[in-house]
Amino acid sequence: MSGRVLVLYFHGNAGNIGNRLIMYNQLWEQCQVNVLAVDYRGYGDSEEATPTERGLNADADAALAWLLKRPDVQSGSIFVLGRSLGGAVSIALAARVAKARPALFRFRGVVVENTFTSINDIGKLVLPFLAKVPPALLHCFLTNRWRSIDAVAELPQGVPVLFVSGAKDELIPQAQMAALRERAVEAGVDVEWREFANGHHNDTWQSAGYQDMLSDFIHRRCMVVDE
Repeated sequence: MSGRVLVLYFHGNAGNIGNRLIMYNQLWEQCQVNVLAVDYRGYGDSEEATPTERGLNADADAALAWLLKRPDVQSGSIFVLGRSLGGAVSIALAARVAKARPALFRFRGVVVENTFTSINDIGKLVLPFLAKVPPALLHCFLTNRWRSIDAVAELPQGVPVLFVSGAKDELIPQAQMAALRERAVEAGVDVEWREFANGHHNDTWQSAGYQDMLSDFIHRRCMVVDE
């Protein structure tokens, strides 16, 4: 593993890490990076567990802690990449790291793809009746909130964030990705935006030029010298 940039990858709500082997291979071969893909509790071989926001955050913390203990991983060359739900996990992890250990570690960059602003917001689109539920009651009903729209503003200014959006995303409106970007910009975060005109929710990574775009972001940002 030594000598390569490492991508800590968090997948979306559907499937598990085994469904994404082709994508990992592309990251390895075309982007020239190592990959640690994480299956959350309740996914893969731990289906008996219940996935919760608290639990998934703990899983993300554990994955990062394991990486940072490895002598063959350069802590200054770790990116986090999340798609859909994984984007929310990635944003939350990067924000927690910024608060807890800003002088010890920070991600080299964050990549967020086709991610929602919050469970509340996406829930109202999937289940329109939720828009009529009083906020106090809705707060009790939705125990997993994933307020990425708030967490993205807590990312450190020295960590670049690449927002990757499929313009034809049929599950999460592109407007939610745009809202995350604007919130990050308002907070002074170093932001990049890439849009794929024919990208859907689950196949944006298969768009022409995707791997080149991702490789450019990762390796260009690794060349930036820390202040």
